[in-house]
Amino acid sequence: MFFNVHAVSVANAFIFFVGTFIMNSYFKCMNLKIHAVAFTPDDFNSLSPFMSSSPSLLELVALEALYNSTNGEHWYDERQDSNFPGRWFESEDVCSWYGVLCNDENRVQNITLEQVKLVGSLPSEIGYLSHLIDLKLRGDGLYGTLPTELGLLEDLQYLRLYDTQISGSLPSEIGEMSSMRAIDIIWSDISGTIPTEIGNLENMVIFQIGIGGVSGSIPTEIGRMTRLKYFSLLQNEVQNLPTQFGLLDNLHWLYLYNNNINSTIPTELSNAENLIVLDLSNNFLHGTIPRELTTLQYLRKFDAEVSVYFSTILTQVKVAIV
Repeated sequence: MFFNVHAVSVANAFIFFVGTFIMNSYFKCMNLKIHAVAFTPDDFNSLSPFMSSSPSLLELVALEALYNSTNGEHWYDERQDSNFPGRWFESEDVCSWYGVLCNDENRVQNITLEQVKLVGSLPSEIGYLSHLIDLKLRGDGLYGTLPTELGLLEDLQYLRLYDTQISGSLPSEIGEMSSMRAIDIIWSDISGTIPTEIGNLENMVIFQIGIGGVSGSIPTEIGRMTRLKYFSLLQNEVQNLPTQFGLLDNLHWLYLYNNNINSTIPTELSNAENLIVLDLSNNFLHGTIPRELTTLQYLRKFDAEVSVYFSTILTQVKVAIV
């Protein structure tokens, strides 16, 4: 097969021109606050020839969706006591927008929005931020559920959501986020069970859902998260203490206090030889405290209440090492 080099060059120039035209037109629409057209994934498939010359077009759509779905025109900077409506669209340089950081190729890498009065939900278009590494949001005006499209973010390493009203369960698609190192969600309405797909996140170092409504069983697949150092489900409603925690050689901190765990303390926990903190207080533990736990040479805090039978008398025994 023979190619006409001149024709290919002209075609590439045409693609670049059209792609640039699309982006410039898009920005003009942003500045004029014209949002009459809603783009869908099918629309972007038809524009695929222009994606290589306009790599941030999808990111623009994602950012616009995030801005609109969280009432961006009324964001309020609590630290400076001032409004900044429209700041995201005052410049064509996305990397200069409030809370947005880019990599060397000008692709959106970090989004941090705290104390700006976010009101609304996370849009499904967030899945277009294919180079996103860190997403950090804070605000009790955030509600809705976590979009399944988060599973498309293969580069995402840090998902941090604080003081929100986000509800529902963790989507099973979260198991597709192969680069994930930290899920840190505190003060939310997250509920339901932890999906078994969590075991696919073998790079996970920190997993925390604190003060929520997570229930059911911690999946046994947790034993595949061999890099895990910090695991916390404090003040939730989980009901089990899987033996697979003993497979985690790198686990240093295990916080499961204030749950509904109704079981014995598994001796396998003694195999997590680098444990520093083991907090199982305010649960419904019974049986005996395994003698094997005394082999944990780095353990600095152990806190648990265990119901123990002495003859026919049920006695509550509290053990705390601080």
